[in-house]
Amino acid sequence: MVDHKLWNADAHRYHYNSTDSMGNASVDSAIVVVPKTPWQGEGPRPVVAIAPGTQGSDPSCDPSVSMQTGPKVRIGPLDIVAPYEAIPLVAHLKRGAAVVMIDHHRNAQGNQEYVDNISSAQSLLDATVAARQLGVAHDAPVGIYGYSQGGSAAAAAAERAGSYAPELDIRATSAGGPPSNLTDVLDTINGTKLTAAIALAVNSVLDKDLELKRVIEEEMSEDGRNLLDTVGQYCVVGLTLHHGLETTDQYTADKVKLATIIDRFEPIKKELERQRVGNFVPSAPVFLYSGANDDTIPIEQVRQLRDAWTNLGFTELTYLEDETPSIIKKSGANHVLGMLNNLEKATDFIWEHFPEQPSGTVPGLGD
Repeated sequence: MVDHKLWNADAHRYHYNSTDSMGNASVDSAIVVVPKTPWQGEGPRPVVAIAPGTQGSDPSCDPSVSMQTGPKVRIGPLDIVAPYEAIPLVAHLKRGAAVVMIDHHRNAQGNQEYVDNISSAQSLLDATVAARQLGVAHDAPVGIYGYSQGGSAAAAAAERAGSYAPELDIRATSAGGPPSNLTDVLDTINGTKLTAAIALAVNSVLDKDLELKRVIEEEMSEDGRNLLDTVGQYCVVGLTLHHGLETTDQYTADKVKLATIIDRFEPIKKELERQRVGNFVPSAPVFLYSGANDDTIPIEQVRQLRDAWTNLGFTELTYLEDETPSIIKKSGANHVLGMLNNLEKATDFIWEHFPEQPSGTVPGLGD
């Protein structure tokens, strides 16, 4: 992506069969990267499955594409492809793991099902199984990682793996900044740099009920309908450039917050509730973390997830709140720092649950 000499590895973009949250068969895509250097640790080479954070819905933003193109400026509309999930990918690759990274599931209309935690969780697990045909050992120990949008997908995968993919040897999960309660999150990001992500989430819900979609469109202003129609063409940078700091009352016909509109329609509330994480006990240890002053993902709903798992009797939970003071409100800075500040902790947590391996990085992989 940046320097081909960094990658002493085989990489494949591949498609595989999965099942979406409605039980429909789907074909999803991912990338798998396997170091060429022999694994020096005990047993088979581990694999880390990564659910990416918000990349944007345009296909060019999908990690399996952007990892090939690298950072890229797009014109009309102005946007930047920014494959920042290369950061955790490299962190695990340099320790010798194979890495699987999914593109979040797309529905029959070709739209990404934004923060559909169930679909993304199942897709992540299926991608890991399918990677066995591309160099991942069948008995490889598996770690799961995700932050932000990927954090809730990782958390959902952790609690569904035992029933959905019992053939995988899940050892540990690191889930950071997860939007595990979407009702709370959508109201919090209103007026922030990521306001337009609300439209992505609404589209994800409405694509499941086209009659409801027609009804909701009548509640929207012209600007709101235009946003719903065009928001899928942006990467995350484009979302912030073109719609950052807008408020959702701009998008509704009667100038109320979009959250107020959502509250009027029981099917939308039910779908957001269905996507809540914290209903099942994970089958392996979890490191759950977020920023106490995160300006994108409200800490209270992360605490709700912690408490939900604890109340279900889950005892293998490690919980951390990053205490970085608030920097620039509504900018997303504290959300980004939550990932960067705790990447090493999240990576270490997974590797502490893998079989013993040599210390240091793998020769030829960015050392």
